[in-house]
Amino acid sequence: MLYVRWAAFQELATTESSNPYASNL
Repeated sequence: MLYVRWAAFQELATTESSNPYASNL
């Protein structure tokens, strides 16, 4: 279930606007 983990990670990433992973998507 990588998608679920990735979705959860994206939720945490969106909280940090300085996160490169968040801006990548």
